[in-house]
Amino acid sequence: MRELRSFLNKVLLVKRDLKYVYYSSREENKKADAKQLVVQAITIQKSIEKLLSLTSQSRLGRKLLEDRKAELLLKKWEKGLPRRVKDYKDKAKKLRSEHLRKFYDAILQYMDTILEELVSWTEDIQTLKDIPKVPKDR
Repeated sequence: MRELRSFLNKVLLVKRDLKYVYYSSREENKKADAKQLVVQAITIQKSIEKLLSLTSQSRLGRKLLEDRKAELLLKKWEKGLPRRVKDYKDKAKKLRSEHLRKFYDAILQYMDTILEELVSWTEDIQTLKDIPKVPKDR
């Protein structure tokens, strides 16, 4: 749970940095790319918030997120996403949009993998929550 909340904070910081790139750039291509990345960051933010609400309601959700694999993935994303966005922000000041496109594609692909994993966790929690319990024999 703690890792998920700290990752949410990092996503909010990433969104702020991407908005800075959007508002500070003058080229339309840079603006469009930054806008798409902001949309992707907002989507990740919403899925994390949904996951947090599910885990607060379900014991299975908490157990699923306490898994070692989930913790390691969250820590990896917590370090990797801000680093990539910081590099993109620095490159956006120096490079033209056609050269910046390569960095944009890498970040977008990274955000897509994060989003896919978060959605799969949400679906797993929903599926496990809907499975009826086995009645106890007395």
